Amino acid sequence: MSGKRNAVLQVLPKIATGIPGFDELSHGGLPRYRTSLLKGGPGSGKTVFALQSLVNAVRRRLGLTYWSLSQWAKLKVKNAVNYIGEFETALASEAARHHADGVICGHIHHAAIHERFAVHYVNCGDWVESCTAIAEHADGGFEILTWTSEFAGVDEPAPVAAARAA
Repeated sequence: MSGKRNAVLQVLPKIATGIPGFDELSHGGLPRYRTSLLKGGPGSGKTVFALQSLVNAVRRRLGLTYWSLSQWAKLKVKNAVNYIGEFETALASEAARHHADGVICGHIHHAAIHERFAVHYVNCGDWVESCTAIAEHADGGFEILTWTSEFAGVDEPAPVAAARAA
């Protein structure tokens, strides 16, 4: 049966995805004029695969070469992680230079509490993007609150206009 299947796969008109290795594996790409179902769990790459195929189909029509969406995304994540690390280091160094016990900041989009740089570093993150905030306890300790996990299921307050109409 696999011999017949391979013969059919080679006869169907194909659309090359431009994804190295995949076009060879699939005998030239995805079948033209057909729907293809990609199956896999979360994080298996289905969305990236679909976007990669679309982006490179447009690039081929424009006479451009292959471009890797996943490679670009990985580079962006790496750059963001490096930026966050440099930001933390610079703030902690400045706090230490001024003989401060620590630094409290926000809007780096990554909430964190640590003492890696010999000062207490507290970053509240960003409410809009990550839904995080910092709470200070009576004993002086700090805690990161994350709205989506800490308060899941809590009713949101009614909008002011809706509350007045009620």
